[in-house]
Formats: sequence, C-alpha cells, structure tokens
Amino acid sequence: MKNRFFKYFLTALFLMAPISGMAEERIQLKIAVLPWKINSTEKLDYVRDALYDMMSSRMAIEKNIIILKESLVRNVFSRYANEKVTDDLLKKIGNELGADYVLHGSLTVIADTVSIDAKVVNTRRDEPPIQSTSQGKGLESIVLITSHLALDLNAKILEREGLEVTVAGFGAAPTYTGGFTRKDESKKAVEQDDFIITTRDKSREKQLWRSQSFSKDMKRMAVGDIDGDGRNEVILIDEHSLYIYRVRGQVMDLVREFKGAIYEFNYAVDVIDLNGNNIPEIYVSRITNKKVDSFVIEYQSGEFVKTIKNLPWFFSTAGGYDKDNVLLIQRFSDGVFFREIKNIAWKEGKLVEGAKIDTPEGSNIYNFVKLSFGEDRSEHVLAYTDKDNLKLYTKDDKGKWLDVWTSKDYFGGSLNRIHLQDFSGGITGPPEPMGFVDIKSRILYGDLDGDGNIEVVVNKNEPGTLSRYFARIDSYKRGEVVDLSWEKGSFEENWKTRKVDGYIADFQIKDIDNDGQKELVMLIVEGSAMSTAKTSYLIAYKLNIR
Repeated sequence: MKNRFFKYFLTALFLMAPISGMAEERIQLKIAVLPWKINSTEKLDYVRDALYDMMSSRMAIEKNIIILKESLVRNVFSRYANEKVTDDLLKKIGNELGADYVLHGSLTVIADTVSIDAKVVNTRRDEPPIQSTSQGKGLESIVLITSHLALDLNAKILEREGLEVTVAGFGAAPTYTGGFTRKDESKKAVEQDDFIITTRDKSREKQLWRSQSFSKDMKRMAVGDIDGDGRNEVILIDEHSLYIYRVRGQVMDLVREFKGAIYEFNYAVDVIDLNGNNIPEIYVSRITNKKVDSFVIEYQSGEFVKTIKNLPWFFSTAGGYDKDNVLLIQRFSDGVFFREIKNIAWKEGKLVEGAKIDTPEGSNIYNFVKLSFGEDRSEHVLAYTDKDNLKLYTKDDKGKWLDVWTSKDYFGGSLNRIHLQDFSGGITGPPEPMGFVDIKSRILYGDLDGDGNIEVVVNKNEPGTLSRYFARIDSYKRGEVVDLSWEKGSFEENWKTRKVDGYIADFQIKDIDNDGQKELVMLIVEGSAMSTAKTSYLIAYKLNIR
C-alpha cells in the first residue's frame, strides 16, 4: 500500500508542475518508452512504474510527440527480456511497435545520489543515439530530475527532426561541489557525508556526479589535456577500441573513437607529455596476434592521429596522482613479463629505453609503486601479491629488498587480464602458474590532505563469498576506494567511499570537469561474469586538493 501510494504521490506531484504549450496540432512522432532498469540495493519497483508515468506525461506535452501505450510496449519488450539490449535490438522493437524512436533508460541510486540516464534510438535513420543524464539528491528529487531529462530529450529529438520546441526546460541540471578537509580541520562541525565514510574523524561534504551509461565493458581510463586547449579529456578503452570524451555538464561527449579489430586486445592507457611539446600523448598497451603491439596517439593539425605503431612494450605512468612525469616500460613475450622494468624517454624524435628500475623479484609495471616516507624518507616499494594483498618492501644495508609488511585484507581486484593459452611460455622465464596475468588495479599516492605525509589510494573490489578460495576470480559484486597512510608499522585506513554495486575497473584523481579542483573518478562496470551485456559509467567526487 505504501509503495502504491508513493507512486501515485510522485505522479500527482509531477503533474502539478507548471506546464505550458499544450498540444494543439496532430502529434507526429511516436515514442516507445521501455521499462526502466533500476540499479539500487533497495527494492524500487514502485519507482519504476512512477518513472514511466512521469516521463510519458512530460514528454507528451510537446505537440509533435505521442507516447505509445505502456502495456503495448511491455508486451513486445518481454519477448526480448533475455537478450542484450543493443541499438539494433531497440530498432527492432521500435519497428514492431511502429515507433519512430525508442527510449531505454536506467535509474541509479548510490547513497542518497539519484541519477537517471536515457538513450533514444531512431528507428528510421542510421544516426548516433540521443543521450541525456539528470541527477539529484534523494528519492524526493525524482520529480525534478525526471522533468529535466524529459524536456532535454524532447529538445534533442525535435532538433533532429527540424521541429520547434514549444515547452521550455528548467535550465541546467544540478551541479555539485564538495571536498575533503585537512586533518587539522577534522573537528569542525559539518554535516556527515553520505559517500565518504570517515573512519578517522575526517569531514566530508555531500556531492557525487555520475556520467551516462555506456553499453561497453570498459577496462581502463586516463585523464589529461590531450589537445592543448586547457581542458582535460577522458580516455577510455574497452577490449578492442579507444574512446576520447569531453565532460559537458552531466554528459560525456564522444570526440573521437579508434576502433580496433577483434584480434587486437587493449590492456592499459596512459597520458603523459614525453616529447616536451606541452601536449600529452596517449600511450596504449595492446597485444595483437600474440605479440605486444602498443601505439601512441597525439593531437596534430587539429585531429587525433596514431603517430607511432608496433611498439614492443607495455606502458605505465608512475603512480603519483599529481605527477605523471615518468613512463615505465616492460617487455612481454611468450606469456611472461621480462624481468627488467625501465624508464622511457624521447630522444631525437624517437622513443628510447632508459635506465633500469630496481624493484623486488616478481614485479611488473602494473603491480607496484615506489614510495618515500617515514622520518628518513627512505625508499619503499608497495606491491600487490598474486592474491591481492598489499606488500611493503624496503632495502637492507646490503641493498637487498626485504618484505616488511603484508596486509591482512585484500585490496584491488582486477578482471583486466592477459590469458596465456595463446602463448607457448618457457622462453624468457617460467610460465605463469594460473594461466593468466592480471593487469593489477591502480595504486595512487601523494599528500592529499596537505599534512606532509604520503597517502596511498587503492580500490577494493569484493567477489562472492567463496571466490577467494579459487585460483581465478571471474566477477566482483561491489567495490569501494580506500585511502591509507603508514602509521606505527602498518598502513591504516583514513577514509573510504561507500560501496558501489558492480566492479571498479579503474580510478583516477584528476580534474575531469575543468574547474581547477580534482575529483576522485571511478570507472564502474556492471554485469554478471556470464553475461556479455556489460554496462560502464563514471562517478566523480570532488576533492579539496588542487
């Protein structure tokens, strides 16, 4: 009864919102609104029903738009319930319904942040889908953000059709501000945060941004000003392709796509200005036909182009969140990483291998960072074990690396892995015992709160209850990001984010909205291990660092 009342209350409240431009002419465009996908730990089926009512009533205000009957749409959509939702499937459903456009959307609830995003596909023409996102705080914000989304979609659909918009929107979507406080400010009376959990009495402000969803299994991301215009772009890779986006309000606009072949497999992407022209290059680590086949993309003469191809190294920038001024390389062949990890630099227009990096046995460029901390600021290596514990190394008087600490908890957790069944192994070293090599999760470090001490930021994906007993983990149910610092002989937790449903594929601390303030940016992937229908999106939380 309560849920039914809530549905009717939302719809009634929505319909009471001021409306102008009621339909006078015959409606021309038929739109099928598919059942909404709900991403939440709570059971919100009643909200799904209310969403349809609100979206339909608001979109139908336009004189050129008619919303098809819900029961008719559900009947057709139910026949494809077990299929992956692709643009082609949406067009097929739309054609069966006689619709001009098909709308497919989702509602995501993380803590008290509510985000609605939608994609609209034209059934009559081959053109890019229309996308829109709206975000608010708490379920009580659904009326406002649904109205914003509906009016934005109307405007974009009518613009595609060359028709006039008769109902004005509410303006820009809600924005966000926020940040971490320094340790010496932790006792100030501020409102308790809903996304960062302050395990050590640090204050946080509420604010969380979410991108639209991408129907892709994204693997890794990088952020940087790769075209020299003073604004950062976001670079994402999936298994075969690379995508360059710009953040515009609530939406990420696709700038350029480099589509890869099915035999080309991406594993990492990094952004750094090695050639010194003040425009960072994109370094993509890739395997093609069993061989490392990495490449470099650079912005030249107004466009992004591949400038160097067929490179024999995997790449990784050193892990500092604020200084990507070192690029590491490592060779990989016959199923194993070579022992030597080196720097790489530009010399006379070429990439040249530099000095060897001294690391503990078993290191590869994706499983460690070098840190200097403690009273003497001595050098340490923090690395992931095969099982995803954190392990700290330091040198003895003879220069030998010693294991001085291992975490009891598991951190990281990666599904980005090189499968070794296609490699013969045994030429450059012993083959990996588990039949795969994980590209380990990122380890970032730096003095985030300005107290002079190094902090380490890692993610922490959680598999199913029994998964830790198996040699290989194939899925993660939820994840969080954790900030640690070294105190009294161990790394202790300072803060952590709330857990999000899905798998944290990557994270960064970068300024993605170009306001001069950095955000904690997380790449989330949803979908079961057996499903090919994976969905990815970004969330960002603003930090009080520059």
